[in-house]
Amino acid sequence: ASNNSITSLPEDMVNCSKLTKLDVEGNKLTMLSDNLIASWTQLTELNASKNLLSSIPE
Repeated sequence: ASNNSITSLPEDMVNCSKLTKLDVEGNKLTMLSDNLIASWTQLTELNASKNLLSSIPE
């Protein structure tokens, strides 16, 4: 979902527990919720560059 002017990710993405890679480069994201990040236990690669994020949850 790169370069699509996305401003937020849907909360139902918590159901994507087997997600391993996510590329949201070049959008307009301002935050990634703690719930989403915590649910992606298999995530090994995240590209969120060129967004409006001030921080990313650990």
